[in-house]
Amino acid sequence: MFTRTAGATTPATAPHHARREKIEWLPPKSYRTWREVGLHGYGVDGLPERGFRGRWAGRNAVFADLMVRTGLRLTEQAGLTVFGLPAQASGGTGYRRFWLPAAIAKWGSARWVYVPVALVRELAVYREVDRPEAVETARSRASTTASGGRWSSRTRPGRRCPCPAGAAHGTACAWNT
Repeated sequence: MFTRTAGATTPATAPHHARREKIEWLPPKSYRTWREVGLHGYGVDGLPERGFRGRWAGRNAVFADLMVRTGLRLTEQAGLTVFGLPAQASGGTGYRRFWLPAAIAKWGSARWVYVPVALVRELAVYREVDRPEAVETARSRASTTASGGRWSSRTRPGRRCPCPAGAAHGTACAWNT
């Protein structure tokens, strides 16, 4: 089904309020160079850069690859968890799919998302190697308060206790929540 607007024929599914601007695509070779230099920390020559200070390069690269290869929006992809992604591919070629729930999808457009098997393997490496390392690092950095509670967004180092001056700092204090 098509509609006519100002003498032009456009698909009926195209939004009428969309801006018409020229989109220039990044060629695959340029994308791979950007990913290796900007996210993985390699130089243009393919060797690791000594001055690279990025953290979790593997995670960042697989995040970018997943977005580029599947067409997911940033907000959709950021809402995913490792449990919703396809399990490790047992070999072969082709695609694996996972369900993008309406709660995450833009405008509630729940749908199947197809992921190339090579990218599923990269996700498995992230899940098995990089993610446990990141979780362990976060756990080892977690500080505890004097009363044994964990720091939260309300109780950061350097912040004063909200109890009135001279009050006992006990378990009912907001500092421990």
